[in-house]
Amino acid sequence: SAVSNLIRESKTFQIPSAIQTGKKYGMQSLDDAILAELKSKKISAEDAYDKGIVKDRFTSFLKKPPEFI
Repeated sequence: SAVSNLIRESKTFQIPSAIQTGKKYGMQSLDDAILAELKSKKISAEDAYDKGIVKDRFTSFLKKPPEFI
């Protein structure tokens, strides 16, 4: 796959772009998957913030500021 080739060629910095391009084939980033679970109330905002990569995507869902989590 495209992602496998990027890893093999040490171009891991291009993986997010490949995932974005592959959305039409069902690919999604970890943060996109976590956000979907959060919006469907399957996980808490705190868990989403804790496990997410780009923390800013989850701070608006928190009841307490991130420094207290």
